[in-house]
Amino acid sequence: MECSLLYVSRATLAAERLDAAADDIVALSRAYNASAGITGGLVLAGGYFAQLLEGPTEAVKTLMERINRDPRHEEVSVLRIAARSKRQFPDWSMAYAGGSTYVAKQIAALLGPGPADPKQIDRLTTLIVSFASM
Repeated sequence: MECSLLYVSRATLAAERLDAAADDIVALSRAYNASAGITGGLVLAGGYFAQLLEGPTEAVKTLMERINRDPRHEEVSVLRIAARSKRQFPDWSMAYAGGSTYVAKQIAALLGPGPADPKQIDRLTTLIVSFASM
């Protein structure tokens, strides 16, 4: 079974270290994801991460366990898990897009208290896919 998982989180690193950390995350993710059959896209914006992961359900679950333990971020919030028959990132083990004030505001809104607005979740998903296709 294949699934798609979208999460957001807040970076714990100082602003001046974020770009270097993102480069490390992307390099490691591309290698790991390729071996695990996972594809996806990552956005780092305004001190927030948003990532859409796709792949075999168990592989995505295992990766999320690793992500939850990663000290480079906190307040990890899974916004959506869905069965998926077609991947949105078939050619990317990890697409990456850097900073965007607009995206940062979208992510921050989803980290607030209470349930996330489904329209905001859809908007963020569209943004991640759009950045990856540039």
